[in-house]
Amino acid sequence: MRVVLDTNILIGALITKGTPPDKLYRAWLRGQIELVTSTAQLAEIADVLA
Repeated sequence: MRVVLDTNILIGALITKGTPPDKLYRAWLRGQIELVTSTAQLAEIADVLA
């Protein structure tokens, strides 16, 4: 399954364990879902984490 996640969801997955965003992140790590992104979203994530 291909999934597009909002930047806030992706960041939330890295910050708080056991939440729905974290469960999506772990599903991606297990290969259960495929995350789909864009260069614009990657730039936004880099900006938020900087």
